[in-house]
Amino acid sequence: MSTKQVDHIVTKQDEVDEVRKRQVSERQADIDDIKKLFTSIGISCTDATKHAEKLVLDHKINSKVKFDRKVGSDLTGFSAILQLDDDDVELLQEYFEKLRVTPFPPSPPPLVSGGATVARVLDSGSSSKKLKHWNCFMTHNWGIGNENHLKVKRINDAIQKQGVITWFDEERMSGETRQQMVEGIECSDIIVVFITDAYRNKINQGDSRDNCRFEFKHAFEQKGAEFMIPVVMETGMRNAREWTGVLGAALSTHLYIDFSSSFNDDAVFDAKITELVNRVTSLLP
Repeated sequence: MSTKQVDHIVTKQDEVDEVRKRQVSERQADIDDIKKLFTSIGISCTDATKHAEKLVLDHKINSKVKFDRKVGSDLTGFSAILQLDDDDVELLQEYFEKLRVTPFPPSPPPLVSGGATVARVLDSGSSSKKLKHWNCFMTHNWGIGNENHLKVKRINDAIQKQGVITWFDEERMSGETRQQMVEGIECSDIIVVFITDAYRNKINQGDSRDNCRFEFKHAFEQKGAEFMIPVVMETGMRNAREWTGVLGAALSTHLYIDFSSSFNDDAVFDAKITELVNRVTSLLP
């Protein structure tokens, strides 16, 4: 190896090291900012450090504004994730009441109880109006013997426990229920697309009566591919080049999350759940 080649390698490594140092420094600055916010409302220094590190490192909350929007939109979910003490939860509730955060204008965020969506009811004069909002719409095919639906249900239940608010159909959709699907898509921030061979065929065959195609088409038109997360459910669908058609054109260049080999290994499944929750969190407003 020539001296010039060695110098080039050294220079490249120096650049990589410099980038890593800068990233570490930026993350620490973010942690310090969130820690100051926690301590300013009365949370102990030790707990403030612990909570700030978890928010910044696990959930990529790199500014006070993002903290106000994300944590304020789902205090119950984040309380569970951060394992906050009751006193800390009360302090944060007081903080957000004073702040009056509205992360999803003009609709207020949903309330969350045990991972289930609860519609918030607003009084307007003598009438009341229900406003709903979800983090994710889960589009999938049911599969033979409901096999794929049950797998998606397991994923859905797991991410709900992490505080993610989902729209998920527990019963087959038909007829007038398409209006419910439209509402679910339009009132969700992100679309999670569970990809199987059957789902790909449904999307690509052009049957306007098929609910999967209806969901995917409306989701793409409303949200765009940048807010659609592909999740691979079968090993045969790992090669995104083979997605083809409408599905491939929309999502084949996107980084997917591979759940295909996770359902018989709890450790792998839990790791994939963390990956999905982190991806969802990174895309939330």
